[in-house]
Amino acid sequence: LNKREVEDVLRHKIDQRPTRSQLIEQNILKDVGVAPALQRSQLALERHQLEDALGHKLAERPEASQLVERGILS
Repeated sequence: LNKREVEDVLRHKIDQRPTRSQLIEQNILKDVGVAPALQRSQLALERHQLEDALGHKLAERPEASQLVERGILS
C-alpha cells in the first residue's frame, strides 16, 4: 500500500471508532469520574474493599453444624 492508501484506511478506522460514551455503555470503559491517572488506583481500591467485605461475611457465616441445628440444612 502506498502512503495515501494507508492514510485513507487509518482515517476510515478512526472514523468508525466508538465514542467514549459508547464504550462506557458496553462496559468496555468504566465511568469512574476521576482523573485518568487515578482510575487504576481507584479500581484497585474498590476491588480490595470488596474482597475485605466478602472475607468478613464469610468469616461471620455460621458453620454447617449450626445450620443443621437450626433446621436450615438437613
